[in-house]
Amino acid sequence: MFEQLLQALTGAGLPDPAAAPTPALVDTATSLHRFEAAVSARTHAYAAAVFHRCLDEAPTDPDPVSTIDPWDAAEAELSAALT
Repeated sequence: MFEQLLQALTGAGLPDPAAAPTPALVDTATSLHRFEAAVSARTHAYAAAVFHRCLDEAPTDPDPVSTIDPWDAAEAELSAALT
């Protein structure tokens, strides 16, 4: 999926920073900043979905000694994938 997103961004017709006039660079930086915020919001939504799934799968009567809580389970899933 990352490669597809990167390809879409590369093919989006972004101006060449070395040749584009300053207003075009500012407009592009603004658009990319908004895009980054939208991607970040979706990233957080997916992380929250992982947490809620871990919460739903947590035992109703956990063993206090050996149970991993839903937060730790979600953190383990995400941190392993993001490193």
